[in-house]
Amino acid sequence: MPGSTGSRQAGTVVRAPVGGRIIEANPATNTSGQVFGGTAKIEAGDRKVWIFRHVVPSVRVGERVRGGQPVAAVSRADSVPTHAHIEIRKTNEGGHRFENMLDPLSFFR
Repeated sequence: MPGSTGSRQAGTVVRAPVGGRIIEANPATNTSGQVFGGTAKIEAGDRKVWIFRHVVPSVRVGERVRGGQPVAAVSRADSVPTHAHIEIRKTNEGGHRFENMLDPLSFFR
């Protein structure tokens, strides 16, 4: 499934599950001290934020993306086995708090 969490081959394309605006696109420059590696975040029209970690972004902050558009590739260096993580937040302002998190599996069933 595009963009889902799980084991992936390094370099596998990660596609936006929704359309929206890129609000963060940070590649990991090395693995020293990197908890999540590179990150790409999409803020959808409903304000939900879709976050991909252990990726190399192929987009820039402020860019608008469509659902299905490539936004990143699974990183080669920062995780073994290679994989990507996905998080969904209710809003960006809510930050990384449990109350602001949504279960990604409910969006892919």
